[in-house]
Amino acid sequence: MFIRRLKIRDQPINIFGDGLYQAQVNVQTSVIIDARSSYNPTDEVKIVILPPERSDLVEVVNQGDGIWTINYIPYEIGEMQLMIYLAEKLIHQYPYRINVFDINQVNISNLTDGHVNQVVRFSIDTIRAGIGQLEVFVQDGQVLCNAISYGNSQFDVSFLPRQTGLHKIDIRFNGLTIPGSPFSCQIDELQRMIVSNHLTNVHVGHPASFDICNQSLSFDINITAPSSRSVLFQHSQLNTNETRIDYMLNEI
Repeated sequence: MFIRRLKIRDQPINIFGDGLYQAQVNVQTSVIIDARSSYNPTDEVKIVILPPERSDLVEVVNQGDGIWTINYIPYEIGEMQLMIYLAEKLIHQYPYRINVFDINQVNISNLTDGHVNQVVRFSIDTIRAGIGQLEVFVQDGQVLCNAISYGNSQFDVSFLPRQTGLHKIDIRFNGLTIPGSPFSCQIDELQRMIVSNHLTNVHVGHPASFDICNQSLSFDINITAPSSRSVLFQHSQLNTNETRIDYMLNEI
């Protein structure tokens, strides 16, 4: 939590709350003023926001005994300035500069399922979200993740899964979880194609064959003779995952 300690009437005043330095568009944000050590019952708190069109529904709630709550709702990204007056005196010499952002404008693209020991990549675009810190956690930070900026508030994110299963990807902007997070990515074993070892010691003019064991990968077959001519073949499905290829060579 952001806390600033100032003095008025030579007494300390504490001003704290996330609303002193950042705010989410269309979400109420608060600032607390604790002036109990210098409290005067006639004191009032006044607020000035610059530019005035950046925020709406500003209210000052007197909690009593020298404590005030300032509530405001920004509705435009960018920098907003907040000036706080206590007893007609500006509490801080300079306006508080508040970064207003919108987590709803963080966009995720190209996130697909992956395989063990194969890099998974996807993109994050924050150009319309305003200024902020992007954080990406895979499996609660247990899987190392890299987010590299390639300019214009766009990021290339990658991680290397070591285990199968559903991987959760938590994305935060300025400490807030973006809508839709955590995202999911299913990691499976890399599918393999196994070819039988019947591809050696083939006799000219004699039928030959080999088997291909494959779960779901698509594949093409091309058998070429020493003269670079294509060799005719036939294939038959032995079962769901196994295919047999029959052919005959006519050249040495």
